[in-house]
Amino acid sequence: LVPLNKWAKDGLSYSPKPPKKEITEATIAHVPGTAESENHLKYWRALGKALERFSPPAADKPILEELAAFNIGPGKAPTAKNESKAGLEGLSEAVLAGPTEVLLDVKAAYEASAKLHRGWLLSGAGTYGTNYSFRAEVDRLGIGALSPNVSIYPLALVDDTGTKLNGTATRYVVHYPAADVTPPVKAFWSLTMYEASGFFVANPLERFAIGNRSPFKLNKDGSLNIYVQSAEPTNAEELENWLPAPAGAG
Repeated sequence: LVPLNKWAKDGLSYSPKPPKKEITEATIAHVPGTAESENHLKYWRALGKALERFSPPAADKPILEELAAFNIGPGKAPTAKNESKAGLEGLSEAVLAGPTEVLLDVKAAYEASAKLHRGWLLSGAGTYGTNYSFRAEVDRLGIGALSPNVSIYPLALVDDTGTKLNGTATRYVVHYPAADVTPPVKAFWSLTMYEASGFFVANPLERFAIGNRSPFKLNKDGSLNIYVQSAEPTNAEELENWLPAPAGAG
């Protein structure tokens, strides 16, 4: 984004200098792998400043009262003056352990949902209340989420038998019957393919998703098949509805 008053008439000659990145306590707090206890404690200081700037809702009062015993809360921070050495070490270890605990929660949530929904995670992300663990899980998978009445984000890592998806060993078909050709949405839907790393899958068609805005081809009976596999289909009709998958498991 460029301010209009800085954009040259030819639209080509504006070359802004990249801003120097300011290193803040919040930035340092999220740098993984640092072993110094002091750096980990900066997380709690950053949290205290954030809670002071953005007032917590009334529903957070019970947990804030618990955290206050450790000098954590709006404008607060645990230090050597107000917390014991053992307490500071524990809080430092908590910052280190937190990300792993969240990932374990994500894994457990996915496994539970996959059994109920044929391999899919259906979480209802976007509405949390005081479910702080759930909020952290969603933040780990993606930055925020719209509420379920606006959008849902199903995720599949295994098939309906619980077997890990494999774009090379298996050709998958996502089928929508003619009576209900597409998901019942009021805005749009899409089926998007990601690698295990969270990035799109490079492919010769440069196709990363298929949805209601895609030029897919319906079957003769009006139903829709989306073909998910790593190898390019040899059938022309399947190629038109091909969603390229990464090779191997992932």
